[in-house]
Amino acid sequence: MRTKKSIQNVVVTLGAQIINIILTFLGRTVFNTMLGEECLGINTVFTQTLTVLSLAELGFGSAIIYSMYKPLADGNEEKIKALMALYKKAYLVVAVVIAVLSIPLIPFLYTLTKGQDGGQNLTIIYLLYVANTVVTYLYAYKRSIIIADQNMHIVTLYQYVLTSVQQIIQIIFLYTTKSFILYLVIQIVINFLINYLISKKAEKMYPYLKKKEHTELDSETKNTIFRNIKAMFMHRAGDVVMNSTDSLILSAFTGVVNAGFYGNYKMILSAISGILNQIFNSVVASVGNMGAKESIEKIHSTYLAINFIGFWIYSFCTICFFVLFNPFITLWMGEGALFNMWVVFLICLNFYMTGMRRATLIFRDAMGLFWYDRYKAVVECVMNLVLSIILVQKIGIAGIFVGTVFSMAFVSAWVEPYILYKYGLKQNVSEFGIRYFIYTIITLIVGAITWFLAEWISWDGIIGFIVRTCICISIPNLIYFCLFWKTKEFQYFWKIAMRMLGKNY
Repeated sequence: MRTKKSIQNVVVTLGAQIINIILTFLGRTVFNTMLGEECLGINTVFTQTLTVLSLAELGFGSAIIYSMYKPLADGNEEKIKALMALYKKAYLVVAVVIAVLSIPLIPFLYTLTKGQDGGQNLTIIYLLYVANTVVTYLYAYKRSIIIADQNMHIVTLYQYVLTSVQQIIQIIFLYTTKSFILYLVIQIVINFLINYLISKKAEKMYPYLKKKEHTELDSETKNTIFRNIKAMFMHRAGDVVMNSTDSLILSAFTGVVNAGFYGNYKMILSAISGILNQIFNSVVASVGNMGAKESIEKIHSTYLAINFIGFWIYSFCTICFFVLFNPFITLWMGEGALFNMWVVFLICLNFYMTGMRRATLIFRDAMGLFWYDRYKAVVECVMNLVLSIILVQKIGIAGIFVGTVFSMAFVSAWVEPYILYKYGLKQNVSEFGIRYFIYTIITLIVGAITWFLAEWISWDGIIGFIVRTCICISIPNLIYFCLFWKTKEFQYFWKIAMRMLGKNY
């Protein structure tokens, strides 16, 4: 049942995300054409600013979802209702805190958007971004029970169908009105609808949620939740600094237009990461369910398999990004929107290192090991900010990404697996280190081979891009198949693939 639900989640996610990617690219193209590079940069900067403010969420979501795995497995409706009531109160507080914290930033908006010529009403635009963030916390708490019950595909379907509708409406209104403000109002309305409709779906699936009466949570459960929240806040702070402050530093030190250019690269990364994150997130609840029922040996073998497929997917995507990033952006936005290959390499390396953490983080979260590496996030935050701010002034744009890569390499890349192996899997972490080293060397070698083959192509334009894409798709996957097809991890996913195709199912 766990495997079947994971497959459902993955299939729905893939289909919905592919449609969403197409509309996202079309929407950003229209946005750039109608409103210009400056507004594109403002969009990037304000989005990341609100991501930083969303730290007020503190990690409630992950902590509550983890707390639901056992009650759902045991059918304990009273405890689930009590958890949902706590989650509701927490998210109302979060929405208010974000709204309040956003106000002191208003005087600094022009500092954050260096190079902005004053053609836009930044205060109104910024407050609309704030409103968009705040509404995401209204009714959002009820989606947690659907996710914890291994039904992520239901949430995904609602989210991507309505997001696709939003993007179509936004494209139409951008063409007809060229209004940045109206563009944001549409986004706010749709975000509210997404959470409202998912909330109603949760009430249909779990009718007992409509009953307001519930027992109080016992002190042990409360203490565990708040302990995990403290740890998850630190982890969330680390993630925000690692993933969201690059754009803010870029804008503050090199200008809002460069932030917009980086936004183009990041949008491509986010589009693919969105697919990959949803796929991997789709198995989190199954892993949590496994952790409540299965042996450590079974969990460990599943971890190795998911880590392997994570390597294959993220290594392949990293190679494709490195080879195809600039050719694609040249076709899409023009040569004036390009970063040099050194910066592109660092962006891709950051993507690879982040991706290689996915399996470890899935199992850490599903096994509730947030507490043990909580200080890791703080150290990583400080190191990343200090290095990025110093290096951007020394070596320019590349310095920001050097800071991010170094801080991740010296902190997260080894602390997270160490914690998982010591406290969760009860195994020697050296096995992970050896695998990580081998996977990374293979990625670099295969990436170099693919790059040199693609460089031999003399064609430019769409034809050249198509040929390079074919090289990127075929070479890495062919080499990986030859290297790994006899391994246990490959055979594990091969059997799952056969079941998905209807064979032996």
